[in-house]
Amino acid sequence: AGWRVTQETRQTGATAGVMDKYFFSRDGYKLRSLVDVWRYLTQLGAEGRDAREETWLRTLNRYGTDCKHWAVACPPPTDLPEAPIFHPTAEDLEDLGAYIERITPLFAHAGICRIDPPPGWRPKDAPPEAEGEL
Repeated sequence: AGWRVTQETRQTGATAGVMDKYFFSRDGYKLRSLVDVWRYLTQLGAEGRDAREETWLRTLNRYGTDCKHWAVACPPPTDLPEAPIFHPTAEDLEDLGAYIERITPLFAHAGICRIDPPPGWRPKDAPPEAEGEL
């Protein structure tokens, strides 16, 4: 089994609602931060790391353990959270900024999302479509 990443929401206390990320090594160790992951991988030594762990350690060494976008230094893409997909109505998109603010808590855990506008929708300030444009 490989590495996996989980995200849990704190349920109680002054920090209720905050998301925590936990990294589980291939041998089951629960690591609470990228600093812990870096220490773990470093302590394994080159002979104890597989190719993916070597890449991960090089990434952590290059970008640091305090990078805001944790996916820069995470296990293979199969362990990343799914990016949510939103299907707003034309009315939702009348104020795109307000819509994005409203949905941000729903995709913050993934760091990215996809917004599929309704068929035929175009931004208010978009230039007119050229003839023959797809």
